[in-house]
Amino acid sequence: MVAAEMSESVEFHWIIDEPCNGRWSDIFLPHASVLDVNKPHGKYDFEGQGTVNAIIRRYFPEYIQADGLQELIIQHYCSFRIRSDLLQTVKEIIPKCAYHSIHVRRTDHVELAMKAGKFTDLTEFDTFVNCSRNSNYPVYLATDAREVQDYYFDAVKYKMIPENNACLRPTSLRDAMVDILACAFAEKFKGSGYSSYSKLIEIYRTIIRLGKLDFYQN
Repeated sequence: MVAAEMSESVEFHWIIDEPCNGRWSDIFLPHASVLDVNKPHGKYDFEGQGTVNAIIRRYFPEYIQADGLQELIIQHYCSFRIRSDLLQTVKEIIPKCAYHSIHVRRTDHVELAMKAGKFTDLTEFDTFVNCSRNSNYPVYLATDAREVQDYYFDAVKYKMIPENNACLRPTSLRDAMVDILACAFAEKFKGSGYSSYSKLIEIYRTIIRLGKLDFYQN
């Protein structure tokens, strides 16, 4: 996004010989700036994870307060075309009627969110879920914790997380994107505070409201 604004090129290097729970091609159609390579190279080499804002803050701090930053983010997410088979999976698993959705982030997120004063506890989700149920809306659940899946036992889910799972990322990147879009297509959504995953769901909800994404985009 920043590169486009600066009229520079950018390439994302998915390193072939490193273990990974998913790749660009599992989610999106081919893109000129995304390459499978044997080793990273380029002007900037970003390693780790972070939100779009965190990456911009690290490399291009002058852009973090730029006018229209959110619009730029939306614009560039729209340029990434989602695979039709992934969209078909989402279409098959979501309720066939209007529904609501929640994203309950737990595991390694809890302490960070609490320190930031932005943790969303279950009582807030309970209020949302009970209101949805009382209005006869099914609820779709996305979460990284099996105990949350068990707690909301009657919520619609894509895949169950194994019991006694010690892995923070027990499902694939594709599975994560299925959950993101299933939440995004809901009529109403409640996410977890201080979660970049919930923020990405909100971005895709905006894209859907703008008519830039539907089940027949490809």
